[in-house]
Amino acid sequence: MATQEMSFTKGALDKAAHKGGAATRYRDARYPNLYLEVGARSKTWRYRKFFKGRNFTETLGTWPQMTVIEAAQTAAEINTQVEDAGIIVKDKRPRGADEVTLREALEQHVTQALDPRQRKTSDETAAGYAPHLRLHVPRWLDMPISEITRQMVNEKIKSMSHIPTTASGLLRVLSAIYGTQLAYRDDGFEHDPTYRVKGYEARTRDLLFDEAKRWPALDAVLKVPNVTRRSAWLALLFTGFRMRNIRELKWSDIDFDERMVTLGRMKNGQKRTFPLSDMTILLDIEKMFKVGRFMHYLVAESAVMR
Repeated sequence: MATQEMSFTKGALDKAAHKGGAATRYRDARYPNLYLEVGARSKTWRYRKFFKGRNFTETLGTWPQMTVIEAAQTAAEINTQVEDAGIIVKDKRPRGADEVTLREALEQHVTQALDPRQRKTSDETAAGYAPHLRLHVPRWLDMPISEITRQMVNEKIKSMSHIPTTASGLLRVLSAIYGTQLAYRDDGFEHDPTYRVKGYEARTRDLLFDEAKRWPALDAVLKVPNVTRRSAWLALLFTGFRMRNIRELKWSDIDFDERMVTLGRMKNGQKRTFPLSDMTILLDIEKMFKVGRFMHYLVAESAVMR
């Protein structure tokens, strides 16, 4: 159905004509999300919004029983509700999932409880979600997820402006939990209070290299007095591997002649081979691998590196 432009004045609305088909749709750019659909027998005001990949429509009333001002005000109120709380689809079919609390939704997010096709959350990620919520929004955990509003989330994130990185992390946790509910529930659940809530920009590190082309991180590592610990930090610094990857390295994984190292299992479960940089070879790492102290250190003192 094509939409035609018109000015919603009394005269124009009275003359708005049905031009065939199910109805003829008109809009006035001054009134966002408000449309007049003219059929063979009636002229109906409708609120329309494209929201999260789908069109949402709600009937407001008919002209002239409902005036332009009344229709515009009603459309604005509905739009505010949609922006704050999302769209709750009214569905008379039996619900596929009962109302759940945030605590239960978290459990469903990390355990594939809603659908076996649900992406499996890693143990490390799952372990970090619950403490994040308990620390910053403990009272929300036992609230039904449909009662947590966009305003609540927005105000919470704003109140954490002194810890912007943590605030953005909290927003990501909530967004992930609600994203799972939206993706896998089959009862018309469309509530996402994190929609359009802004986090904080990542802090930039002003100085990666100084004027002498030295890397401050490298200077700091080289000052570590314990040569084995220093080698562990250098391995992390110049390979970009996770601590778990370093701890799980075997002698057979490292080829100094070819300058290659093989990780048996990355975060995504795949096996990958990486080249070793010249700096990795030239500094203490090679020596510590060869004398056999590096692996012993990683097993004995890996907790220090976390």
